[in-house]
Amino acid sequence: MTLRIAVSEKNETIRQEIRYLVEEHPDYVFTGDSADEYSVMSLVEDTRPSIIALDRDLTLQSNLLPAIRKFHPDLKIIYMTKTGNRDVVLEIYKYRIEACIIKRNIFNEFFMAIEGITQNHRFLSSEITTAIVEEYIEAGSGL
Repeated sequence: MTLRIAVSEKNETIRQEIRYLVEEHPDYVFTGDSADEYSVMSLVEDTRPSIIALDRDLTLQSNLLPAIRKFHPDLKIIYMTKTGNRDVVLEIYKYRIEACIIKRNIFNEFFMAIEGITQNHRFLSSEITTAIVEEYIEAGSGL
């Protein structure tokens, strides 16, 4: 099964890294990229990816995630963030985001996220999982 993958990310280097990863994989097709929140919906509508790697920073001041879920409910999202914290996890669950990776770990986690998505599993970066567990323990959970 060929997966169609797009990327929307402010940082050009990260966009190029993802494009390289996708183009080197025999079962993936790179459908295109965008660098701002204003062109994400056009990218999705014009190229019809099955997965989009989406920069969290592009979603913070916009209604992008609700719009994606409303108009493209089957589109799978790999949320890319600089750090993982409680707010990120809440966004993941609120908007039914399938995977979340830390940007500095793209080479290590990108394919794991895609594999999780294709198996209908949610994927969270180990760094995010660790941060959430530590926050839980520090909050006096009794562990």
